[in-house]
Amino acid sequence: MAMDLEVNEVAICSAGGVGAIVAAMDKYPGNVRLQHKACAALRNLGSSGGDDRESSKSAVSSAGGTLALVHAMRRHSEVAAVQEQALRALRNLAKDSSANKVAIAKAGGIERLMAALSTHAGHAGVVEAACMACLLFTSDAADDTPCVDLGGRRMIKKKRGGG
Repeated sequence: MAMDLEVNEVAICSAGGVGAIVAAMDKYPGNVRLQHKACAALRNLGSSGGDDRESSKSAVSSAGGTLALVHAMRRHSEVAAVQEQALRALRNLAKDSSANKVAIAKAGGIERLMAALSTHAGHAGVVEAACMACLLFTSDAADDTPCVDLGGRRMIKKKRGGG
């Protein structure tokens, strides 16, 4: 619902919905279905193209969403659906946000991205989501941000066997 309607996204964020999602992820870490749906919800909340994009991304980050996504990826590393949604959420949070790129890298997001790419190399959705996220950490635009110092390029180059 929030994916297409920024009005709903703002309402969800304003009502504390992001905090409730993150709290549910923390309370029920072993519930794969909940983790999958929560990652998808955070993906939608971080994807707005409207004027409220930064406030939505900020709400997700402030509520601990970045860390919750990385934890879900770590706990459910063998579940492609969780990996795909979490990667898409991290990509949306990182897009146009140097602060979020750094937060994702510091939380272990780059390592989880590479682990997902390796573990689910045969799953097109995970591979696509991982590659799209990699672009944000390895593009020329990323050179102006501290995320390069946190190992984005080095890890991808190492994974390819070039370093």
